Amino acid sequence: MTAIIYQLQSELVCFKSVKLNDKVTHQISNFMYLAYYIISGSLSILLISIMTIITGKENNQIAFVHNNSILVPESQEVLGVIIGDCVYGKKGAFKGKYINKKIYSPDGEMLAAEIGNTGNTILDFSMIMHQSWNVINSIQNFISPWVETKNTWATYSLPEFLLS
Repeated sequence: MTAIIYQLQSELVCFKSVKLNDKVTHQISNFMYLAYYIISGSLSILLISIMTIITGKENNQIAFVHNNSILVPESQEVLGVIIGDCVYGKKGAFKGKYINKKIYSPDGEMLAAEIGNTGNTILDFSMIMHQSWNVINSIQNFISPWVETKNTWATYSLPEFLLS
């Protein structure tokens, strides 16, 4: 089986004659590595990267943001995406705004806040990209309504709100 990866972070990476279950690691910067696995005939890309930590009302970690995808920390399931300053849920519905490192509901209540970055984290980049594109493809109405932000927290959590 031959796997060819084109243009990733301005570097041409090309692997030929990679066999089933082979692993090839490629450093693309001081803090980011890619590992390519050929498993069951499909290419899986594991990315070792830094993500943004999102916390909830109780200041507990509830999600990560990586390349504008909002992820569950444990399973790396994509809960939603951020496009511009708009937040869309898993089903493609408008769910809120991302303003000044905080996510607000359409009513202006805070759902989450950005507090910093993780250390190196291993991500299944292929899976995350696939899930993120599914969310983007399900968006029927790209809207950007005005949201008056409040200094109060919503009574529901960000993950449950994005999945509803």
